[in-house]
Amino acid sequence: MNLWEKTSKFYRTNKLKSWLILLGVPSAILMVGSLLFPEIFWDRFLWRYFYGPVVADAEGQAVNGITAGYNPVNTLSYALALIVTFFGVYELLNHYGVKVKKTIIYSLIPWVVLGGSLRSLEDQGLFRPLLDRMMISPIIYIVLGLLVVFLISLYFFTDLSDAQMVKRKENLYRALLITPAPLIYLFSSPFLEHHSHEFYVIVLCGIAVFYLAGLKYLKFDETYLLLANGIMLLLLSLSYNVYYSISANPEEILIIPGLTLLITSMIFLTLWVGDKIFKGKDASTVLYIFIQPLNLLIIFSHLLDASSTYRGISAYGYVEKHVLPEVFIEAAGPWIMIPINILLVILVIYILDILLKDEFKEMNNMVLIIKFMVIILGAAPAVRNTLRLAMGV
Repeated sequence: MNLWEKTSKFYRTNKLKSWLILLGVPSAILMVGSLLFPEIFWDRFLWRYFYGPVVADAEGQAVNGITAGYNPVNTLSYALALIVTFFGVYELLNHYGVKVKKTIIYSLIPWVVLGGSLRSLEDQGLFRPLLDRMMISPIIYIVLGLLVVFLISLYFFTDLSDAQMVKRKENLYRALLITPAPLIYLFSSPFLEHHSHEFYVIVLCGIAVFYLAGLKYLKFDETYLLLANGIMLLLLSLSYNVYYSISANPEEILIIPGLTLLITSMIFLTLWVGDKIFKGKDASTVLYIFIQPLNLLIIFSHLLDASSTYRGISAYGYVEKHVLPEVFIEAAGPWIMIPINILLVILVIYILDILLKDEFKEMNNMVLIIKFMVIILGAAPAVRNTLRLAMGV
């Protein structure tokens, strides 16, 4: 048995241990290297390419010659980390027999919006060191991701065959549902200077209504746990966005999502009418696939990104920082991002649900995870950009 066969056999029988080694060993090398050889591991690598740009972004200026933003090293590293995370999550879900449902994807949407909201508040200068570092991409999404994993773990590692255990866990979940807002306010109040306490009272009332309604009308499961916590945290975060937008450009909170909703509705109606016209006696056409709720959410999220880019450049003089979109915008104007995004997401949906449908037939988890990642790539920067414009940052 050669080395590859031994490695494959070890992986098949020890998936959790394999992923812990894959993630833990490089992290341990960097930590030990930074302690023993700081000039090489920290100064020349971690600080220069990773943490330095984060600090520069938080400070709003270059720090010791390090500028904010992405560079080839951290871009490649983040892309590789995203790929590893994707396959790691997919493999572990399959290993433990966890089936991803569309309802879970929907319950995670408030967390995606929350990431963009918190990131925009950091742009506003709301947080002070060292809290501001935690709000820079991709750190903010890592923190929120770990919190989501923690909440999901609470549910899936519950012994559902033990009625008493389930009851105790439900009581714990209900306690968790009401703790985030007061705790966050308690710990963040020294760092937040200008927020209106009336806003916070309104948020708490909204949380209380959602909490009580949820207990009465919603099934208490992992979906409710994720959705309730995500919405409560999002209400608190958005209250700061609204507060700062009132004296700047609050209309953008309506204009950009409104434009996106209008275009998405036009796409939906076009595809729906086309399906009704051309469908056969027994089945719908392929057009029907594109107007399924999750696929419409993908379209909406990327159109929101394109609409915020269009408004930012055309109405406020913002500039596009990504190389390829900048080429298209220079050639045709910022409006070009809207049809480009439509074509790209239509292509992604076509590949996943039509072209490779048979290949993915037994891999439902993979398709849903990919779609969720596509939503994040569109919605996260879209929410940040929209709220930045609204706050006049």
